[in-house]
Amino acid sequence: MIENKKEGEEEWYDDQDILRMFKISPSTLYRLRKKNEIPFSKVGGKYIYPKTLIHKILLDKVFKKNID
Repeated sequence: MIENKKEGEEEWYDDQDILRMFKISPSTLYRLRKKNEIPFSKVGGKYIYPKTLIHKILLDKVFKKNID
């Protein structure tokens, strides 16, 4: 996870964090970005992902799985 957080600033994950959390391959992560199914920003050639939105996606995934 990318640190250097100041009060009120967003925390960010990098590619490796996302791959580990979602247990997906780099090509799957690429497809998710390409289809805009996962929020991201690109900074200096590196993709970063907002922690709060990623947590929301994970929670939605868990609740959907429990409902099905």
